Amino acid sequence: MSKFIASLFGVFKKKTPDFIPENKLESLLIEAAQNPVRRLEFYKQLLESDVYVLGSIDQDEKEGIFTAEKGRKLHIQQIMVEGKVMIPIFSSLKRLSMFISKQENYLRINFRDLFEMKNDNLDVILNPNALYGKIFTSGEIKSILTGEIFTGKTVDVSAGAEIMLGQPAQYPKELVEMLKHYFSTQENVKAAYLAQMYVPSSNEPPHPIIGIEVDGDYKQVVQGIGLITQGSLSDNNFVDYIQIGSGTISDYLVSETKPFYVRK
Repeated sequence: MSKFIASLFGVFKKKTPDFIPENKLESLLIEAAQNPVRRLEFYKQLLESDVYVLGSIDQDEKEGIFTAEKGRKLHIQQIMVEGKVMIPIFSSLKRLSMFISKQENYLRINFRDLFEMKNDNLDVILNPNALYGKIFTSGEIKSILTGEIFTGKTVDVSAGAEIMLGQPAQYPKELVEMLKHYFSTQENVKAAYLAQMYVPSSNEPPHPIIGIEVDGDYKQVVQGIGLITQGSLSDNNFVDYIQIGSGTISDYLVSETKPFYVRK
């Protein structure tokens, strides 16, 4: 089974009156905020893109732009966001320029390189004071670098473990609507089922499990699915996904529940 954590993704409510994209990353940022299906492509582009940060390398105090190199020490400015210390990063020089009020040292660096060099556990805010941005938790940053955010975390249930299945007390309508929209774009998804699962020995809380019936590549369907459903669940909650086949969970989903999505 694959486990996906839900986290914040969206636009900042106020701020600058417009946001004309300066590059492909910013175009995808707008699309991802407006259409969850585009989030996977945004994250992939993010890993390949340069971002801008306020700061310097080692003891160099010269103003201007630096190309960061692995092995050198970064000195990155931090800001307070609603009482929490975060690292601001920017998707273009224009977003950075709109944020600062005086001349500041700044770095342009590949996103992956930046966070492979950064060794703290601070959250990150993309484009503070701009219309479109995102908050990345430190855990999310790690999952981006490892690729776990694209594939999900595998959760093993030991043989013989007690599995409790039923229907959630509160039906996750937003999650279901997001998944229905996504599955409608996947030609090989035949049907999808929902239940609530609880495995007492796993130390995980009760959570939704989605059974997906496919007539093609299941891995392709679930790649990035957690990104699409971000924000549809409360903090620290997650969703399990399983391919419909043989076994206790599949049998329950097919025989005891009605599919919430059926391919037309």
